[in-house]
Amino acid sequence: MIFMSQISSLLMCIAQKYNITNFLLFTVLIVNAQVVRPFKPRYHVKVNGEMTFIGNQILNRIDKENTPNISYDDLTHENSPNSAFDMEYIDVDDDSNTFSSSAAALFSKKEENKSVVYAGLYWVGTYKVQSAYRKNDRIIGYDDDRFEVENVKIKFPKKKNYTSIQGSLLFDGLKERNTIEQAPYLAYADITEYVKLLDNPFGLYTVADIRATQGTLEGGTFGGWMIFFVLEDPEMTEKTIYSFDGFAHVFQNSYDVSLSDLKDIGHPITRTEMIVAALGGDNREGGDMVYLSSNTAPKMTNLKTRTRSTGNLFNSTLHHFDQFYMSRFPASKNTLGFDIFQTKLELGKEFITPETNQIQVRLKSSEDRYFFYFSAISTENIEEEEPVSTSGFAFGKIKKELEAKAQGAIYDGTDIVPYEMIGAVSMNKSVESLEQNQAQISFDSKMEHAEKIVAKEVNPSSSNKSEKDSNSSENQSFSQQSTLKNLDLSKEKLDIRILNHPELKKGYYLVANVFSEAVNARQFLSNLKKQGVLADYFISPSNQYYYVYLSYATSLETAAGLKLSKLNNSYSGEIWLLAVNISENP
Repeated sequence: MIFMSQISSLLMCIAQKYNITNFLLFTVLIVNAQVVRPFKPRYHVKVNGEMTFIGNQILNRIDKENTPNISYDDLTHENSPNSAFDMEYIDVDDDSNTFSSSAAALFSKKEENKSVVYAGLYWVGTYKVQSAYRKNDRIIGYDDDRFEVENVKIKFPKKKNYTSIQGSLLFDGLKERNTIEQAPYLAYADITEYVKLLDNPFGLYTVADIRATQGTLEGGTFGGWMIFFVLEDPEMTEKTIYSFDGFAHVFQNSYDVSLSDLKDIGHPITRTEMIVAALGGDNREGGDMVYLSSNTAPKMTNLKTRTRSTGNLFNSTLHHFDQFYMSRFPASKNTLGFDIFQTKLELGKEFITPETNQIQVRLKSSEDRYFFYFSAISTENIEEEEPVSTSGFAFGKIKKELEAKAQGAIYDGTDIVPYEMIGAVSMNKSVESLEQNQAQISFDSKMEHAEKIVAKEVNPSSSNKSEKDSNSSENQSFSQQSTLKNLDLSKEKLDIRILNHPELKKGYYLVANVFSEAVNARQFLSNLKKQGVLADYFISPSNQYYYVYLSYATSLETAAGLKLSKLNNSYSGEIWLLAVNISENP
C-alpha cells in the first residue's frame, strides 16, 4: 500500500529532477486525478411526495459455516476488514438461468395514495476478472475473463419472470490507471416505465446477473444495486428533489463534488433530506468522511448520522433514517463494502435558504478507500419553527441522553423512556429467530410471506376503518359514562409526554410501545393484530423512532378515560399518553 507521504516524496524527486517549479499544482493534479467522472444531475422534479431507495449487495462472504446467501451481521470492532474475506455471488432466486441475484422490498405507509413518478436503477461492482485469489502478497487471477456489465435482469413485484434490462455504462475503472487494480464500474438504467405498468409497485424487487470479481482483490471486492424512487402522494407536502451521479475514487485524499444549478430548493425554514451511496467502505477501517457546505453556508460541516460516525461514514451498512434497512434477502447488517443511507440534514438555517443554489460535498479519506457514485437531495418548506415544549419535560438533549444511559433507558426526543418500554430485547430475539428460520424456507415462500405480512402491517386495510370508527364511538360513549371529574389529570399521574409533529393531528395518542427499528415495530403491530387489537404507528421527526399507538382523542378527559380503563379492558399491556402539538401543560 502506498501512502500519501511516499507519493509526495516521489513527486518531489520528480519535480526536482525535471525542474518543475509549480510543484503544488503538479501534486494537486496527480492526487485529484482519482476523481474520474464529474457529477451531473440525473433527475429533478417538484412533487407532492417523497424520495426513497431500496437495494442490496450482490457479493457476500463464504466460509465453512456459511454460504453467501446467509446474512453477515458482525459489526463489532473484532470483525475482519473487507479484504480478508473470500467473496462469492449471492444467488437467492433458485433460478438456474441466473448466476447472481439478491432482493429488496419497497414498502411505505398509505401505499394506496402513492404512485411512482421516477425509478432509477444503479448497479456497481469491482470487476477486474471473473475470479481471483491471494497467494502470499499477490493477487492471482483464477479466471481472467471479463464480460460486459451493461445487461442485468429484474423481477418486479408479483411477477414470476425476469425482465431483461440494458443499461448505460457510466464508468469503467479497468480503463483508468488509478482504479485498474479493483476495476470498479457503474451502470444505470431508467426503469420508470416498467414500474408504472405494474398494478402495484410495492413489494419485492429481485435484481440478477450483476457481475463482480469473486474471491478477492487488492483492497477487497464488492458489489450491489439500488433503485432510487420518487413517489407522488397528493396528501404529502411539496418537495424539490434532485439526484446526481458520477464516480469518485477517494483514497487518502479529498475532493469536492459540486451539486450545482439547484433551483427553488430553499425556503425561510427548510427541512432537507439526503441519500448517499458508495462502494468499498469498511466497517472496521475508518477515515472516510464527508463534509457539506452551500453558497449560503460556506463553512464545511461534517455529515454524520446516529448510526455513522464522522470518522467512518461509509461503514458497510444500509439505513433508512438511521434504522437498518432490513427488508432484503439476504438482510446482512454488515454488507461488506456496500453503503446506502438516507438521512435528515441538521446543518442550521443558513445551509438551505431561498438564496441557495449550490451544495458542495467534500469527500475525504485518511485510511479507507471508497468509491462515491450517487447523491440525492430533497427539500420542503416548513411554514414555522416547530415549537419547543415549555412543560418541563424538555431539557437539554445531551443531558437527557446521558441521564437515560445512566438509568439503562433511552431518550426518545421528549422524555426518558424505560428500556423495557422499547420492547427491543424480546423483539430482537424474535427477529433473530425469524432470520435463522429464513435459511430453511424457499425464496419464493419468503417473498410471498413478506409481501403479505409486511404490506398488511404497514398499511392496515381500509376495511378496518369502519371498525376504528366503531371503536371511536364506543370510546366516546365510555368517556361520557365515566366519572372523570375526580381523576387527577396531572401529567405525572397519567404519564403524559409531549411531542411536536407537523404531520399529526393535535391531540392525545395512547402509545403502547416505541421502537428504534421498523422491523420490530411491524412485528409488534402484527402481534397486536393477532390479539384483535387495532393499532397504527408514526415516526417521530426528532429521533426517527416508531411510536405504536392504540387510540387517539382530542380531549385529555377522553384520553385519560381510555388509558385508565385499558381501552375498555381490551388491552392488558402498558399504555402512556403522548400529547402531540399541545404546547401548554395538560
